[in-house]
Amino acid sequence: MKHVLGSFGAAIACAVVALAPASCGGGSGGGGNPSTDFGKMDGTCFYGNCEDVDDPDATVEEDGESPEEGGKPDVPAPPPVENPELVLKITGPTGAGFASTPGAQISLSGVVFGRYASITWMNEKTGESRDAGGTAPYWQTESIGVAPFEPNRIRVTAVGENETVSDTIVVMYNPGFYFPYPVDVKPPSVFAGDTSRVHVTMTLGAFGSMVGDKLRLQQVDAAGNPVKEHGQMTDDGDVTTHGDEVEGDGVYSTQVSVTCSTPGPIYLRVGATAKNFDGSQFDAWSAPVPVDCVARLTESTCMAHQATLKAARQAYEGAVGNGLAAARQAAIDALKADSSVTEVAQVAEAGGIWAAFDDGVLGALNLAAEGTRGGAGEGGGEAACDGGTGAIESGLLAGKIPVLTKDTLLLSPFISEFGSDDEVQLIGGVASQLSCPAFFSVKGPYNNQAAGLSQFRKMSRH
Repeated sequence: MKHVLGSFGAAIACAVVALAPASCGGGSGGGGNPSTDFGKMDGTCFYGNCEDVDDPDATVEEDGESPEEGGKPDVPAPPPVENPELVLKITGPTGAGFASTPGAQISLSGVVFGRYASITWMNEKTGESRDAGGTAPYWQTESIGVAPFEPNRIRVTAVGENETVSDTIVVMYNPGFYFPYPVDVKPPSVFAGDTSRVHVTMTLGAFGSMVGDKLRLQQVDAAGNPVKEHGQMTDDGDVTTHGDEVEGDGVYSTQVSVTCSTPGPIYLRVGATAKNFDGSQFDAWSAPVPVDCVARLTESTCMAHQATLKAARQAYEGAVGNGLAAARQAAIDALKADSSVTEVAQVAEAGGIWAAFDDGVLGALNLAAEGTRGGAGEGGGEAACDGGTGAIESGLLAGKIPVLTKDTLLLSPFISEFGSDDEVQLIGGVASQLSCPAFFSVKGPYNNQAAGLSQFRKMSRH
């Protein structure tokens, strides 16, 4: 979870909105599995299947026939993709890092960018390992055997000229038991250092051979090892105690308190007592879901970040006379001068300039192009603009947007903060000029405290 800050001209404000309390046949396999040849490291052919390919425009002949004689059509090889760094990511069966399966085998797939000599996988639980296959930028494994009842940590590794990168996924094999949906946690993020109440549900429905009428909620670490038991989940319709809304609908619920001591994720998973193929019982576990623990943003840190963004904007405006590229470079240099900035936009990128801070905050300069939302208004030009509205043509007044109600309710609870930038006042002016449909009425605008809950409850009538 990232906090987002923006720089809006001379008006510098710190507002943080927090969202917290605030995815047969194994072995060596055949059967149409993809190729495991990833080619030579010759600077041109690092996609794979590179034998006898010296000319990127070369064609392939089969059974002695040339393309003109009925063989394969003349298809040029794709140009190599230069990537400054080697990147590998598991995307299937999920990119979340955890998965559960009712079967004894699983196949992984993903993407890879950059120069590499080989891609291999290894199940750290069973010790089995092999090459992966495919054609870059895609790769796929053969069927991988997984051990039952315990986490199987599978690592996929790409070896390049100067670096080695890897990605992992933890797979839980529950023989014959299927979790059709992921665990749902609300809110999905909480503040570090606090104890927060979260509502957890698992939609199980009629799937699986579950024993009993309750599920278990368990906290685990990043490797899938148990950390803490959080009690039972029920489908009893007891909203007050368990947070379950409808009895017997297959949705199991609970409400628990979680504590984050430091920023970073904690993981929750759901367990069910299930029957094995031989009739014995075992604990089946879902794929864990992360709950993000987010550090609170202090006022002093917020103001420091805003000062950095303000300095970047001033650098941009001071150099814009030398062209947009020079202005963007000046702003980026100003951002990089702050040691807390860990990553920043590139000069060649379009639109605004973003910067990531070391505490997870994402800041941005609004440099939208003229004619776009947030861009330059009346007068335009290359100078930076913070959303001047210019001339606005109303689709309502022009008859382009049909009015489907006779009543309009205008609520502006934050006009004291937004001032003249509050859009509700503008909309109110437009609505007051409408004469069609007949008996059209405008209620409001209700500003500040007048826009209370009593008014919000009336929104469905308008």
